[in-house]
Amino acid sequence: MGADEGRSRTYPVRENMPLQRMAWRMERLGWYCLVLLAVLALAGLFSKGPLSTASAATADNSLRVEYQRFARNGAQSQLMVDARGTGDSLDIILAGELLDGFSIESMQPEPQQSISHPGNGLRLRMAANEQGQVRVRIQLKADGVGPFASSLSVADQQVELRQFIYP
Repeated sequence: MGADEGRSRTYPVRENMPLQRMAWRMERLGWYCLVLLAVLALAGLFSKGPLSTASAATADNSLRVEYQRFARNGAQSQLMVDARGTGDSLDIILAGELLDGFSIESMQPEPQQSISHPGNGLRLRMAANEQGQVRVRIQLKADGVGPFASSLSVADQQVELRQFIYP
């Protein structure tokens, strides 16, 4: 670009080149933001993907939960629970806002017993295998909007889940 090209002109059209350069910079910045937003969306910021997949576990790994950190209202997501204990059954307690923001669509395997737990929770009695282990897949449907904090506990072990539901 020549020296004359960068100057403001009045003929044939009135131009303000410093303002035009600033507009071009803002346009480029907008394009960079759009590309960044698209990359984050592909990575799972708004639903399933590496940014959304999360897990929580106790120190001794006797309780491990895999879940989606981000969900969309009306979309389904999974909660995978791996627990170890003693005896032929384990009680899994879902507490907090999990049942306010999500509805349980299905559960595999089915619990032997499910009881409403004081404090807006749900106690699930699950049959354990010979080693005292339980693996449960809970299919959830997001019904709320916003942040939801919940906890999942087995015996004296507890993990915290933090999820966000987009509208």
